[in-house]
Amino acid sequence: MAFPWLADGVTEHESWAILQLENIVREDPTVAATLLSFPWLADGVTREERNAAYNFREILRADPTAAATLLSFPWLADGVTREERNAAYNFREILRADPPMAKDVLESPWFSDGVTWTESQTLWGLQNLYHLDRSSISALTQKPWFKDGLSNEEFMLVGDLGIIAYGSETDAMAIIGMPFLETLEPADILAVSSLRRLTWCDDGQSPFSRECSDNETGDARVSKKFRRVMAHPTISDGISDEETTIVATLHDVSSFRVDIFDQLLDPDTVILEERTIDLPHTGETQLTIIRIRPGLERTMDLLERAVRTVEGFMAVPFPVRHVIFLAENTNPHRVSIYLTNMSGEHELFDTDEYPELRVFHVFAHEAAHWYWTHDWNRHWVAEGLATFFQSLARRQANVGPGVPVVPIWPSHLPHCPIQYKLAELERLDKEDGFISYCSDSLGERLAQDLWRTLGDSVFRQGLANLYLTARSGAPVDGCESGKAGMCQMRAAFKSAAPADAAATVDQVIGRWHDNSEPYDISHVDASPANPKLPNGVEIMRAYISLDRDRREETITDSFSASEIQEQVLLSLHFSSPTVGQAGKLPVTIVEYFEDGFAYRGSYDRTFTLNNGQTSLSFPVGPWGFQWVIRGDVETPTWATGRYWVHVYHEGQKVAEVEFQVTP
Repeated sequence: MAFPWLADGVTEHESWAILQLENIVREDPTVAATLLSFPWLADGVTREERNAAYNFREILRADPTAAATLLSFPWLADGVTREERNAAYNFREILRADPPMAKDVLESPWFSDGVTWTESQTLWGLQNLYHLDRSSISALTQKPWFKDGLSNEEFMLVGDLGIIAYGSETDAMAIIGMPFLETLEPADILAVSSLRRLTWCDDGQSPFSRECSDNETGDARVSKKFRRVMAHPTISDGISDEETTIVATLHDVSSFRVDIFDQLLDPDTVILEERTIDLPHTGETQLTIIRIRPGLERTMDLLERAVRTVEGFMAVPFPVRHVIFLAENTNPHRVSIYLTNMSGEHELFDTDEYPELRVFHVFAHEAAHWYWTHDWNRHWVAEGLATFFQSLARRQANVGPGVPVVPIWPSHLPHCPIQYKLAELERLDKEDGFISYCSDSLGERLAQDLWRTLGDSVFRQGLANLYLTARSGAPVDGCESGKAGMCQMRAAFKSAAPADAAATVDQVIGRWHDNSEPYDISHVDASPANPKLPNGVEIMRAYISLDRDRREETITDSFSASEIQEQVLLSLHFSSPTVGQAGKLPVTIVEYFEDGFAYRGSYDRTFTLNNGQTSLSFPVGPWGFQWVIRGDVETPTWATGRYWVHVYHEGQKVAEVEFQVTP
């Protein structure tokens, strides 16, 4: 009677909740009192909360012990999300159909510590299985790996089978009877996951859509591509253990390269390269490269290095024990990873077209996505931290083995050019080109800044805390439920930091979240330039101009991004070399933005100063100059703010220019 919502008029949801509470009181007054103590019931009743109360009443009627256990889970006490509402409903259905299975679910850590979207889908798939023919259920439950108790991965596999059954009972029952499910290996779990995602269909309007097949069998609709895969002779006669790695790639292939289905499913055309490695925190892990054309021997070494680099830094077990790289162009835009396999551009990453370092750091980015997946994290978290690992891998390769990596290095990307703050990216959380670019850029900078400021051990612990929180879906005090974002990141790093460093976490996050704190430029070289070069040559003048002819009217220290027509050039003017003193002039160029980060990385140039030559010019700025189309508007990649360009010769700063870019 003290609840405010009872005094101001009773809504339909509140009326329904009162009815459920009445029934729960009849069943168990103690349980009802516990339920009434939950804040989410006291502050008003949403649709999710009223449905959760109803499902809980049904669970209490079926099994009071199970209800009491469920009531003790923190995620039920702190509010009810859509995923948790669905989880309660599906658990209720499993309890009705198979009480022993419900007991296994209830005792599983992944269920008690919070319910992610993936876990909610697993429960939904699991309860779908009970609508199948009972002989098929028996065929599944009698398998040795099922009878000895289900691990987290096995629960996910069974849930995936149930989701396939929702689309097509016939195909689900066929898959259950296939040879590869007699004993389970990591690749078997990946294969079923791929088939499950391949099942779904849509309206067929997007470039990457999976159109729905005709409802010829009486089953619910599934995609045409799923039907095509299941009808292929390699699949229809039963997936073997040798074929599971191929099947694991089919979901990604279905989005971009359905034309290579037949090649991938033809054992005579597929080349598999496999390697088993032992990771410090994970143990035995399988790596597989799938090819339909010759590739390079170095690719497997680079894949292993990438996985080791990411797992070693994270210091928690790798999320999967089988990493599959499909060395074929299955994504025209980028190398991609989607929980089951790394799909790459063959032309770029399994040939010698690009140097080893370029390939390696891209692999590191994609390997990091196993930890930082979009399923558990907001877009900027997933992309920003994957880019952090990409830059880390590049930096480690540059400094060499055994050399400590300084936790601040040139960023792979310039600062976000449209001045988004991470707070705005959280609000938008979309994946169009510019927002994706800004997610990479700002997310990486935040990670580097936290590492430099908090120190190595605290940063790594915070990163591990964030990963474990995001994957479990566990509630975080003061944070909205759902994908991990800034609130969860703040909590993860504060819990890792000493008490006196909590304010430091807030300060660093404030820089990148809402720009409430100033940038830290303490690591930018503030020493004066010494323009004297060997052989009596001296840099007499350094300036920025906006055209190749370096006309006087285009020399500036401030310009608008909209004024740029070609390139922005740094020009150096020298005292004239005397006769016989012409030679090579190696220089290193470092460019900084006002956020304190060098971008593009330091790069080396060697010029030849001929007799009488007095000037040199080279482009500066984000990739020199580039326009990006956003909607119907061309936007320059230059962020507005202050820039510095430093020029070094043999470690000596010989020139420096500063300029301002305005909107």
